Amino acid sequence: MLLCKQAEKGVSLHVERYDWLANTDEEIDEQELEAHYSYMAKIQEVPTADSGTNSEPLEQVNNDTGYNVFANDLQHSEQSESISNICLVEMDDSNVIPDLPDMCDDDIQNDQNDVECDDERVALANLISNLKLDVDENKKIQKQLKKANTTLARELKECKTILVETSKTLGSLIVFEIVALLHFKISRLSLRAQKDIEIKEGLKLKAYEILVVKEKHDELIKQSLLTKSHYEGLFKKKTKDSCLVAIKTKQTEFEKYKACNDRTVDYDKLERKTIQTIHMLAAKGPTFNGRPTFANLMYLKKAQSEKPCLYEILHDQSDLTNRLVPDREETLTLAEKSRSKLNKDFT
Repeated sequence: MLLCKQAEKGVSLHVERYDWLANTDEEIDEQELEAHYSYMAKIQEVPTADSGTNSEPLEQVNNDTGYNVFANDLQHSEQSESISNICLVEMDDSNVIPDLPDMCDDDIQNDQNDVECDDERVALANLISNLKLDVDENKKIQKQLKKANTTLARELKECKTILVETSKTLGSLIVFEIVALLHFKISRLSLRAQKDIEIKEGLKLKAYEILVVKEKHDELIKQSLLTKSHYEGLFKKKTKDSCLVAIKTKQTEFEKYKACNDRTVDYDKLERKTIQTIHMLAAKGPTFNGRPTFANLMYLKKAQSEKPCLYEILHDQSDLTNRLVPDREETLTLAEKSRSKLNKDFT
């Protein structure tokens, strides 16, 4: 830590110290740490009276929370090696006889080196005490960690046993649920199969009923066709008979009508003949259209000119029937008799 502070302040360091600062981040084995701890204990046993001053520690090193124990061990080992190297150099220098002009400078430098060594030893002592405290705390922490590890291991065993038991219970429950589901599905499938069988039987019954109904329907259709053909034959016979009867009746009626017409013609001829005979037998007088005539035609023309309505010709005299059928009582009676006879013959 002192080396780091010196480097931050810009104090010149040895090459070995720079190498040590560069290699503080490397990993260290446990054996090397134990060797460093033993070496530091030996350094602490070395007496500090060589400097001739019973100086107390100048400063107490704070125990930071982020202090790295491994880095401190390496730093103290490097510092102790540098101190030992300095002491060896001083012993070698004491064996050599220096020159007289440089003795004062060497003494001053030696005093400065002694002061620096004392400061470093004090700092090392403080660091060692702090390291011991850190080691004790680390041991306590390790004990607590061991206790925590034992408790955690025991809890893990308990949890494992609980997990095994729960897994067994869960497995049994899962098996029970699977078996229950299988039984439920099997029961549902059996019910569905029964329903399907019932539905098939119902369909078979319905199909049989449909076949029976179809057969009955076919029989009814056959019977209806037979009855229809029979009735059609009867109807044809009846229609033929009725048509023949109607034709015969119409023929008889036509013959009667024809006979009546012939009789009417005969009666008309007889009437005409009778009328002609009556006129032939009747006395003739000077008449014109059933009226008395004038002896002189000039008087007739004057009378027609004065009153033409009296002398109008009501019937066409060119026809013999109009000439021979005047409106007399005898002709009317004969006509009525002939009509009555015709009606009797027709009925």
